[in-house]
Amino acid sequence: MRLKKKRAAEAIDSLDPTAVRAYEKYWRSIAPLDYEGRWRRWVFSFCSLQAGWKQNVGAYNLLMMIPWNSEQDIIDILEGAGCGLQNSRAASIWPFTVIHRAQMESLGMNRLAAHPDEVGWPSWAAYRNHLASEQLVKGAKEKAISFAQEMCFPEDCRVIAVDTHMRQLYGYPKGKTLTQAYYNEIEQHWVETCDIYGYSPVMARHAVWDKAHDEANTRYWSYVFEDEVLETAGAGK
Repeated sequence: MRLKKKRAAEAIDSLDPTAVRAYEKYWRSIAPLDYEGRWRRWVFSFCSLQAGWKQNVGAYNLLMMIPWNSEQDIIDILEGAGCGLQNSRAASIWPFTVIHRAQMESLGMNRLAAHPDEVGWPSWAAYRNHLASEQLVKGAKEKAISFAQEMCFPEDCRVIAVDTHMRQLYGYPKGKTLTQAYYNEIEQHWVETCDIYGYSPVMARHAVWDKAHDEANTRYWSYVFEDEVLETAGAGK
């Protein structure tokens, strides 16, 4: 099967450079300032699995508002959020949180939520594929891991979440499992094409998605991180 790379390249070409720069400026302002912020981005990514953005935001907000300290607590909260698949989401969120807490206490960092440079990996894709192939993040495959990394490191992330919209853009058959080879091919083409324009591949992905859905930016869902970043910055003064 041949991917529709020309169509994807045309979508990138159609972007307004000023708009892409606005995305970059905004996402710099909400980038997590510490490992706790990165942990929250990972939780948000787990909430996004097979969920619309409204369900995702609702589930995430409840998890950030209501104290929890077990997998069953998470299941109960997610049931209240009505986002579905609460057992599967909790089965990812809780083990990741346990690892996060343990590594923060012993290492002062969470290696799963690290920048590739922090843990000695030569590339974003190699690190992401390692996390996915070794099943180091329970229940999370390439898309969820990439989405978390996009949110943690919006400025220099070199992997993308190949979601339903990206698959459609490249003409990948609906309902067919996306193989690792095709995931890598889509990602590589997207990143290399964005490089030609000098765009962040992450910001270009957001811009193309939002343009297709008549949204001016990502704030309809990313607003959940705005107050958090302000509060974290204020706590450090």
